[in-house]
Amino acid sequence: MLGPGDAGSLAGLGEETDWIASTWGGPEGLAASGTGWGAFCARRVVAVSCPFFVGAAYEDLGVATEPGFRGLGLSTACAAGVCEDVRRRGRVPSWTTSPDNTASLRVAAKLGFRLQRRDRLLVADVPVPEPAGPPPQP
Repeated sequence: MLGPGDAGSLAGLGEETDWIASTWGGPEGLAASGTGWGAFCARRVVAVSCPFFVGAAYEDLGVATEPGFRGLGLSTACAAGVCEDVRRRGRVPSWTTSPDNTASLRVAAKLGFRLQRRDRLLVADVPVPEPAGPPPQP
């Protein structure tokens, strides 16, 4: 579980993954929230999961993994911790992603989420996120 001391590590996320802290006001807010889980390589955070949107009954999860660390199960492990915390708070974890984000859909399926419907991704005043590519082959 991430805590206030992890703000610096979260601030070191690359541009492909730093969006994960945006709904918490940035790395400091996410670290202070006590809701995020991270995976580290040495002292560098390489995967993060947290509630991205929080409602009265549901908390919608987000996950982000740095390139080079994808396909290792880190997002799944982090998101599993977040799911447990969401349930402990008496809420229901939910998962929303764009229909073309197959990596996110795979993580959700591993955690037991079931596809309810396929929609479109609509964004305003932010760049459209690109789905993660396949993990690099060793």
